[in-house]
Amino acid sequence: PQKPRPKAAAGAPQPSVINRLKGGDSGDGAQMGFMDHLMELRRRLWLSIVAIIVFMVLSLVFYAELFALMRAPLDKLNALWALENGPKIQLTSTDPMDTLMMVMWLSIGAGLVVASPIVIYQLWAFVSPGLKDREKRAIQPVLYGGIVFFLAGCAAAYYVLFPISIRFFSSLNVELNVVSIWTVEKYSSLLLNMMGIAGLICEVPLVV
Repeated sequence: PQKPRPKAAAGAPQPSVINRLKGGDSGDGAQMGFMDHLMELRRRLWLSIVAIIVFMVLSLVFYAELFALMRAPLDKLNALWALENGPKIQLTSTDPMDTLMMVMWLSIGAGLVVASPIVIYQLWAFVSPGLKDREKRAIQPVLYGGIVFFLAGCAAAYYVLFPISIRFFSSLNVELNVVSIWTVEKYSSLLLNMMGIAGLICEVPLVV
């Protein structure tokens, strides 16, 4: 018969998460060897990579819909300028590969955003066995909240910040009598950057 494990003395340092992941102590009592953890990490990484690739390919299939979604704020601005007898803003391509690169970046961005919950879940599934119950309860709200806050920041940028920004830029061009002809690469880059930055900014309350 196995001898009962001695209880830790009061005030004794608790084993770290890394030590628990190595098999010394886990939240659910399960123990895994070092090679077992490497194999588990490899499996989780492959699942994450496959999810990202699948959603990127799906985004490429629906590239026309993604492009229409991307230029929707500009179409609304042009409709507004038409009511005010203002100039129509055109998207142009100054390089043979501009449109192709725009489609690729849109697909990569959409694939990463859609696959992010799966990637975060795989990370959580790998780390959580080494956490105690109270640690899991403390981390889970932050984990789920991070996903919601990031997506909320992206939505705020798309529906609010980006339309206001391009309206300001075009108004400045009208005031200075400058013709607005924007490249598709610069337009999509501005949109994706604003969405990414806004999503990260919305994560600040979780860090603070």
